[in-house]
Amino acid sequence: MTEIHPANGSEDEARGRILALLDQHSKAIGKSFKSEMVFLEACEGDLYLGGLAARFSLDLKWVFVELLAVAEEGRGKGIGGQLMARVEQEARLRGMEMR
Repeated sequence: MTEIHPANGSEDEARGRILALLDQHSKAIGKSFKSEMVFLEACEGDLYLGGLAARFSLDLKWVFVELLAVAEEGRGKGIGGQLMARVEQEARLRGMEMR
């Protein structure tokens, strides 16, 4: 019987196993899962208001937002929406269409 349990090893090791499976599936359909991480930050002067971490898979034409956080000082100001809009802009710059 299949057992579901917390991953063994470090976060990087667990992530590596998952990414390897995604790469195998992509290769099976003639695509590459090769991806790049993009990190965006929102600031007002020296005040850090939030950030976003996203993985872009260019061949598969998808973006996965892994992390998005806004500081208390930035909440209610549309900072999260601005970060998402910027990641969409970055996707378009990489030749991806947003739907």
